[in-house]
Amino acid sequence: MAQHLVFDTNSQRGSRLAKFFALTYILPIIYVTLFPFSGWTSSGTESVVSLFTVWPRYITRTDVILNFLAYAPLGFLVGLSLGRRFGFLGRFAMTTIIVASFSISMEMLQIFLPSRTSSSLDLLCNSAGGILGAIFSACLSTEALVRMSYARDHWFAEGAVGNIGLTLVALWPLSQLNPTIPLFSVLLPNVLGAKSSWNSFDLSHIDGMEVLSAFLGLATVGMLLMVIARSKRVLWISVVTLTVVTLIVKISAAIILLRPEAVLHWISAEVIIAGVFGAALAYRAQKSTRAVLWACVMLVLFILIGRLDANGSNPILSLYLFSRQYSQFLNYIGLSEIAGQLWPIFALGYLVVYGKALGRFHTRKKYWP
Repeated sequence: MAQHLVFDTNSQRGSRLAKFFALTYILPIIYVTLFPFSGWTSSGTESVVSLFTVWPRYITRTDVILNFLAYAPLGFLVGLSLGRRFGFLGRFAMTTIIVASFSISMEMLQIFLPSRTSSSLDLLCNSAGGILGAIFSACLSTEALVRMSYARDHWFAEGAVGNIGLTLVALWPLSQLNPTIPLFSVLLPNVLGAKSSWNSFDLSHIDGMEVLSAFLGLATVGMLLMVIARSKRVLWISVVTLTVVTLIVKISAAIILLRPEAVLHWISAEVIIAGVFGAALAYRAQKSTRAVLWACVMLVLFILIGRLDANGSNPILSLYLFSRQYSQFLNYIGLSEIAGQLWPIFALGYLVVYGKALGRFHTRKKYWP
């Protein structure tokens, strides 16, 4: 009973992990909304007024879907952060106000960027997505919140150490938004070959650097999960869940952004080989008492690999893979590139700062087989 009351109290106050996620989630939204962050100009009040009064002349379905989907998770996370102390209507109202205010501020800032376009439709779709997320979070029962809190505390490392680690893991799929980069990798493949080779699994020519990049991408996030997970079962459930989420992100980005004939450009023989080696490493390393050290070593290698261009490819040369209709979404590609470069650096810093605590936590796991 006492344990139940502790978790019920946490559900009343709101999830600290959800607060970490919500505060972190707004960063990619800001990047995508205000990219390229240059060319700011002063604009009159007429432009601000038009944001609320003028309907856009051209409407694309993809714009509507992306704006809606981008804010739905934010509404859900903000709702979880508030907990149940405000009641259903109070929590729903506060979440809606917070998300709508954030959306309005982003759209108003876009007015001062000549390269970006703000509209009342974007504002409406953003707010609608946030409202949907708010509804889902408000509909969660106390029992569901207690179970989520219990799973968080009993599956992963406690406190801020676990929360920051889980936030880093949740951010990792952002590095996979670029569908022209192979799954798990941060290197552009050689896109200068014949179009017939886009979706081939040619085993006669395996790019070792591409295999290494994809392997390190999978291994580093897997090792990070290993040092914060409390059991082997939790580790493998987390790895499978993260892989599925990453596949959904990659497939969705490819369908939306790429030409139909290049939709599977991100999958290759190198990716399959890297996945096999990554799974084998996770199986062998799960009992290691030096998991934190090995994770740091692989993160350093991943950072170095990210600085290389093994095929001499220029990112501009991969643009012909994209559908011309959706060329305006290249800011998502920029977000993917930034995430791919910064994620291993932040993950390495996290392991360095909390290395001793994570090392003690990992070696205390008596139920590792």
